[in-house]
Amino acid sequence: MKLKIYISRAYLLIVHILKIDFYIDSKTLEIKKKLMKEIAIDKKKKIFSFSKSLKQSNQVIETIELGKGSTITHLRKRKVCDIAKNSSVNKKIGKIIHNLSKFNNAKNILEIGTSLGISTVYLSTASSCSKVTTLEGCENTSNIALNNFNRFSIDNINLIKGDFSFTLDEVLEKTESFDLIFFDGNHSKIDTLNYFNKCLKKINSKSIFVFDDISWSIEMKSAWNQIIKNDMVTLSFSFFRLGVLFFKKDLKNKNYNFLQ
Repeated sequence: MKLKIYISRAYLLIVHILKIDFYIDSKTLEIKKKLMKEIAIDKKKKIFSFSKSLKQSNQVIETIELGKGSTITHLRKRKVCDIAKNSSVNKKIGKIIHNLSKFNNAKNILEIGTSLGISTVYLSTASSCSKVTTLEGCENTSNIALNNFNRFSIDNINLIKGDFSFTLDEVLEKTESFDLIFFDGNHSKIDTLNYFNKCLKKINSKSIFVFDDISWSIEMKSAWNQIIKNDMVTLSFSFFRLGVLFFKKDLKNKNYNFLQ
């Protein structure tokens, strides 16, 4: 029950910040029903079909996990279904990032960390005019994602393979700004702060940064606490496992933690 209240409050804050006007059905008074809107049926069907195909795949691939500065590499064989079940966003997180993109009318989206592409599809289906650039360091998982993007005819995604240390710089150099950036790649403190500082140069007045797994480790908690103190951040809040940043100048510099 408490978790539902926290998420509802977070949605209320999002709506207030983005100044979104909702049609309030007289039969629907609860905040959850007004603000935690379900994804459109056709989009949900595509997302769930995409996700289901991965969660039912017994294909075994060798995954590469690049460590700090790519100096440490972990190789291991894993089933695609295990990666999909354990390393991808769940339905709640997926709906949140989908609605954030939709509410913000995000047209230019960057994702750092594609994995199998489930979170990418949640982002890409939010708006018909959106374009998602997604970065992935593991060749084999990115190939699985790309094949499924093609299989499900999702054509507004540009997947770039390679070490984030190089691909992120290349993408940022070619792009004026991003409306939404989803950080879900290397979870070390040094790299998270490095990605954040680089991406700060590409914000616009309505940009939103979303960080996944901010409580995943002591390093991630420390990185998040440092990030929210940045002078360019006008408002931040954390709830569930996500951290969200806003940069609108008319917002008060304040951090909300909905899990306290």
